[in-house]
Amino acid sequence: MNKIWIALLLIVASTGGYLTYDWYAKTNPPVEDQFAYLHSWTDEQGQTHFSDQSPPPDAKNVQKVRTRKSLEQPMVSQISVFFTGLVCKGREAFASWTGSKPEPAVAATPDYSQYDDEQLKKASGVKRRWGTKKSGKS
Repeated sequence: MNKIWIALLLIVASTGGYLTYDWYAKTNPPVEDQFAYLHSWTDEQGQTHFSDQSPPPDAKNVQKVRTRKSLEQPMVSQISVFFTGLVCKGREAFASWTGSKPEPAVAATPDYSQYDDEQLKKASGVKRRWGTKKSGKS
């Protein structure tokens, strides 16, 4: 009986150790791997481009911005997302089995169709017209 408990303890400890290492390794990459460079420039036609590649030599208004790379999701958070999905599916299955309606797991998106553009502009503080794109030209 003691051997089973020792084996179980070793499995739990090693799993916890691996998940801790994985979390640390994925959330603390080496300094040289943390950053990416984004370039923006304007071509001859006046169109603005954004890329992670260097701009062509004839580009105007060239800017280079250093930004952080996105991190790979650690195993612990992948596991939590998996079990959250299982819980939601289980709630739906239980509701269909009992004939009841399950509570929504996520709040529904509000319906703004009842408001006109002026009310939405006033509520959001936006100064430009709705539905128009802000142009890069001045």
